[in-house]
Amino acid sequence: MKNWDKIEDALNELEDYIIDKAEDLKLAGWSYFPTAKAPESFRDLARSSRNGKIPVANYGCEKTIFKDAHTNVLSRFWHDVTHLEQGLGFSFYEELDVIQRQIDQARADGLSFTARVLLNFDMAGQVYYYDTHREFVKDQYQFVMYCMAYGLDAALEHKF
Repeated sequence: MKNWDKIEDALNELEDYIIDKAEDLKLAGWSYFPTAKAPESFRDLARSSRNGKIPVANYGCEKTIFKDAHTNVLSRFWHDVTHLEQGLGFSFYEELDVIQRQIDQARADGLSFTARVLLNFDMAGQVYYYDTHREFVKDQYQFVMYCMAYGLDAALEHKF
């Protein structure tokens, strides 16, 4: 993708969407608290979520597609709530199912195509990256921009 201005506009749109989505979740009775010790399994997430208040990882937020770490935490909040609402675990296929549900929701909410592509590369791309390299993406921004320029398959050939 060569129109980087369009990508920047879509990043801003996605960030606004994530912030709005988090507000919607709060209005629906969900809340979160950032933590350096987030649950690593669905079972632990479900156990540690009390009265709609869930622990959300606040680490690994330095190099993301969002302007600040807070928005990345909000994105994780939405993702974890989706896990809980759907009763879907953290396996490879369940992660992809959760992400597809989020993308479908974003489409229904009117998020632009480019913003949805960014969201997909950021979320599903990282699932594929972990499955390929057995480690998390260290520079999520560079990974997603590489995906935008060259595609996911090409990005998975590198470490970010």
